[in-house]
Amino acid sequence: MRIAKLRKGIVGLFFLMSVSLFSFMNTKHIKQNRMKQQDTELMILSYNVENLFDTIDNPLTEDDEFLPTAERHWTKKRYFKKLHHIANVISRAGGEISFPAFIGLVEIENNEVLEDLTHHTDLANAQYKYVISHSPDRRGIDVALLYRPELFTLLERREIEITFPSNLDKKSRNILHVVGKVLDEEPLHLFVCHAPSRREGAKETQRYRNTVMQELKKACQEVYEANPKAHIVIMGDFNAPPNEINHSKALGSKTLSRRYHNKHLTAKELILFNIMSEIPEDNAPGSYCYRGRWEQLDQFIISQSLLREESPLQYQYESVRNYAPRYIQRNRRMAAGFRVPWRTYLGPHYIGGYSDHYPILMKLKVSK
Repeated sequence: MRIAKLRKGIVGLFFLMSVSLFSFMNTKHIKQNRMKQQDTELMILSYNVENLFDTIDNPLTEDDEFLPTAERHWTKKRYFKKLHHIANVISRAGGEISFPAFIGLVEIENNEVLEDLTHHTDLANAQYKYVISHSPDRRGIDVALLYRPELFTLLERREIEITFPSNLDKKSRNILHVVGKVLDEEPLHLFVCHAPSRREGAKETQRYRNTVMQELKKACQEVYEANPKAHIVIMGDFNAPPNEINHSKALGSKTLSRRYHNKHLTAKELILFNIMSEIPEDNAPGSYCYRGRWEQLDQFIISQSLLREESPLQYQYESVRNYAPRYIQRNRRMAAGFRVPWRTYLGPHYIGGYSDHYPILMKLKVSK
């Protein structure tokens, strides 16, 4: 009888151990599944919206051409049509993700324009918050960042004013630097810039863009020295192709290639990667087309922290592209086999489109 009880005890103990082991394995499996379910995809959109002015004269800036009585006849009707155009692009770009988490906007006149964009269009449903620069640009255009407050906690915003030692009278757009945390945990620094144009010649104006890149590099270095694990995303219109930006010693960014994919990158020094080389071949050949020539003026540059395998916040490889759906392409205007952007104005002539640039987008993955 004692032997029988002993056998029952052993069987019971074995049963309990089996149940405990199964429970442990099952719990581990459930946690792993929950972790996978908790992976969050965040879209970032950067868009030069081509002279998004309101219709009110600002006596302190040169915005006279964008008034109802000016040659361009920039009326309230045209203004609100454009606002709805831009809101449509932003909302549809999100696709299954819904609205993008972050939107860098270039060529925005003021707060009032952003108020109208975020409150009087379909974007009102996303409840975006925004930050805008206040630059000394002669025309009064600025850069801005829209963000979804449920995904990003704003901690700080600052502006980097640009001065040119070789031409102290020249004015340009400030760099907007926005600091916060993604889902209340991961530190993220977002820079939005609009580098000086090449209107006076590419070589003649390169020194101005180099000055902007030097200021960007300085700011990124300060971020890195304060916290090597902080993540950096730079976006905007660089008014130069990626090879000029990368080859410039001013910023010193590298071209992202497959050899960096899923590598263990150390944090011994700041490394910035230009990710535009990952745009698919069947995508639009550039974000901007001038006289039949495509160029990738709009770009994303990220820190190496977003490429580390162990990082909770990572760049989603090969997610970058020019967002160029058919509805923002111009009919019968082709360059290198691809339709050009449907712009708002062609010279002084109103053609009622969206912008002369295609927006660009990329994705971040948050893993918990």
